[in-house]
Amino acid sequence: MNQNKKYIDILVKNKGAITFLYIGLMLVFYLGFVLLDNNRINKSEHWLKTNYLTQEDIQRIQGLGTWTSVVEFLFIGLFILTAITLFYYRKKRSALSYFIVLHLCLFLAIFGLGYVLSFFLTTPIGNLTQPLILPTFLLLIIASYAIFVRLRGQLEN
Repeated sequence: MNQNKKYIDILVKNKGAITFLYIGLMLVFYLGFVLLDNNRINKSEHWLKTNYLTQEDIQRIQGLGTWTSVVEFLFIGLFILTAITLFYYRKKRSALSYFIVLHLCLFLAIFGLGYVLSFFLTTPIGNLTQPLILPTFLLLIIASYAIFVRLRGQLEN
């Protein structure tokens, strides 16, 4: 119990720094995904023009696809880990509201960034917004839960 309180105190004292670090990591993972996916699309145009793919080409295609998926899963995993941490360490409604608003703004900013990048890169907007699909769906579930908790609290009073 004492150890958990110690971690909670660290989180509360460094809330701004932790939020900044979290947003930075999310943006790094997203931009890494964008760069890898754009590279994959560019390489696929080259590979489509060749008549014969060597085993080395096939391994490169698979490797690039794997790295793209890994970075996408890091993005999604960080969101899920943060959501689990929120529910484990914080039971306050304000923390839940902060989480929802922060992610709503972050996902809108990332969507806007993806939209702008789609004009400059060969990657289509659908590929650029792909990492946002599952986290946005989960955020909707969390927001629904927050509304349910708030309504239940008002009905009990």
